[in-house]
Amino acid sequence: MIIPQTMPAVIPATGNQVIGMLKETSLVSVLGLADLLNSAQSIYARNYQTIPLLIVASIWYLIMTLVLSVPQSMIERRFSRSTRARL
Repeated sequence: MIIPQTMPAVIPATGNQVIGMLKETSLVSVLGLADLLNSAQSIYARNYQTIPLLIVASIWYLIMTLVLSVPQSMIERRFSRSTRARL
């Protein structure tokens, strides 16, 4: 079966692509679409607390990246273990 053999090659690429898209959503704020950074910008435009809100937005991006990275690394480790066992 091809699926178990391809998983060690597919999981890192797919996981990195998803995490990369998450990180690049901050670039969307330049285009004017609503996202986390755009929401922070609209709030600090009203209360003039720029730095604290940007720190909060950065922490949210870090949390979301970790939420995606930890399962990805666990899956990669699981499939690499099965590949090493065959060798």
